[in-house]
Amino acid sequence: MDVFFRQYWHDPRLNHTLDEPIFLTGSYRNVIWLPDTFFLNIKTAKYHNVPADNSRVKIKQNGQITWSSRYRVKLRV
Repeated sequence: MDVFFRQYWHDPRLNHTLDEPIFLTGSYRNVIWLPDTFFLNIKTAKYHNVPADNSRVKIKQNGQITWSSRYRVKLRV
């Protein structure tokens, strides 16, 4: 199953005057601030490495940032 995880936040340091939003590949997520995400009351978790990065960053003119990432999850039935 594929799971899409999206986060939104505002960083006024990234305001810009371009006519269009800036789109970056997920490899650039290391050059901007990302919030520390956690899940309350989780008992166990496993992170699976994927061969290719499946994320992107969108920066709007007003500094609103959208980070989107796709993860492949194996379910056990």
